[in-house]
Amino acid sequence: MEDRTGFHQGDNELSSRKALNQLCGIVYLNIDEDLNVFYGGGCDGDPFQVDKNQVLLGNMNDCGIHSSYEKYLNDPPKPVTLLSEVTWGELAEKYGNPDNDEVFHITDLTGRKWSESYLRDIMQHKHQT
Repeated sequence: MEDRTGFHQGDNELSSRKALNQLCGIVYLNIDEDLNVFYGGGCDGDPFQVDKNQVLLGNMNDCGIHSSYEKYLNDPPKPVTLLSEVTWGELAEKYGNPDNDEVFHITDLTGRKWSESYLRDIMQHKHQT
């Protein structure tokens, strides 16, 4: 039986999965034309397009790639922490639309569409307070 989010009731594996899978073993670092280093996501894509400055790790001219990666490991940016704490079930409950007939790969839906909406809402709320 499906609940209103489209996830199957009792499918604890999907609904309890974290929005950002820190255990997948893949980390992308993006480097722009100014040599700024940004966290760029992992196995489930890059949900950080909302505000790349929120995931800035450093600049190659100042600290190099190793220091930027060390910063990610030891002091991850706030959006990384936020997505590591929220589950797919929570995102589905808030952003899911069971009446939608569009087709998404599940990681695009959760890792991009819903995660971007979640981060956008959190950042807007932060700026309003």
